[in-house]
Amino acid sequence: MENATTPATSPSSIGLRYGLLVGLLVCIVSFLIKLVITDPSSQVNNIIYVVLIVGIILAHKAYKQQNQGFMSFSQGLGIGLLVALIAGLVSGVFSYIYAEFIDPTYITTIMEGMRAQMEGQGRTQEQIDISISWMQKLMTGPMILATVLLAMFFWGLIISLIASAFTKHNRPEFE
Repeated sequence: MENATTPATSPSSIGLRYGLLVGLLVCIVSFLIKLVITDPSSQVNNIIYVVLIVGIILAHKAYKQQNQGFMSFSQGLGIGLLVALIAGLVSGVFSYIYAEFIDPTYITTIMEGMRAQMEGQGRTQEQIDISISWMQKLMTGPMILATVLLAMFFWGLIISLIASAFTKHNRPEFE
């Protein structure tokens, strides 16, 4: 007799599968945005977070479908975080490859855009130089990967907490 509380599919398998899918989709969307949008500070980049939100919610739905409609809050949180971490790893590697090999001028373009934006805000030259100096440190090789991974983890945590609160459906205690 099978234990009624044992899930048919593990949260990690769903998180891994959807993390890879979301990561690939984020890479495709990022690449298309970089081709079409010339302003790197454009709000169009927020589409990536919409992809992450939809991916986490679809992962929750898939897990519930394979587990008799049940998913605890902690399972939902774990699935969402795994989706975000895997997607962050995939998109971080893509961002690193893009900035280092596909379009090495991309980082320079971002820096020039940020400088113009800060000058437009009336910041002093010293403030601009300090900000640009920090951005240059964060936008080099492996730091790109770490920055993307951290950002995806942070937003994945927030999205997962909210989504899990709405998508959870606990098993009844007495079956």
